[in-house]
Amino acid sequence: MEKKDLDILDKYSAENDEIGHVINTCTELVQHTNYIGEMINSIADGDLPEKVEVLSDDDTAGLAVRKLVDNLNILFEDIHKSISQVASDMGQITNGALALARESSEQIASIKAMSGSIAELSEMSIKNDYEIKDTISNNAFPIKSYKPIDRKKFPKVVMLSDWMRNSENGDMIAEEDEELQN
Repeated sequence: MEKKDLDILDKYSAENDEIGHVINTCTELVQHTNYIGEMINSIADGDLPEKVEVLSDDDTAGLAVRKLVDNLNILFEDIHKSISQVASDMGQITNGALALARESSEQIASIKAMSGSIAELSEMSIKNDYEIKDTISNNAFPIKSYKPIDRKKFPKVVMLSDWMRNSENGDMIAEEDEELQN
């Protein structure tokens, strides 16, 4: 509207006759429509008003904007609760993953310690085996009496005895024994 149109509206709205009432009512309607438009623009910009003014129970545009704002507030509260729950769940998942990592590290350390012990025992066993062979081959244990072993009754003892007699530097020399095969 141009300035001259507004001046005419001001002139006639000041009168208390029917034309003045119509002009005042139309002015209120235009102002309220502008207010509703401002509310909708504010909502579109992401700013929810706390309160939406309505002219009466018949103000369908004002009531619709009020309902829209109320529903959006409820929706944003629900989204906020969901985000808080997801953050809490992520914290629990993170704590669980950290606990698993600690337990895995402890298991790895235990396995490494066991591997070291097994390797040490293996080395000691090999060393003891060589020492026993050297002791036997050097006749460190004098034999006081010798009775031949019954090869059929004790085949495994005979095999061990043959192996110890025929081995050199820990290498086993396999010999076929006709009596063991019978």
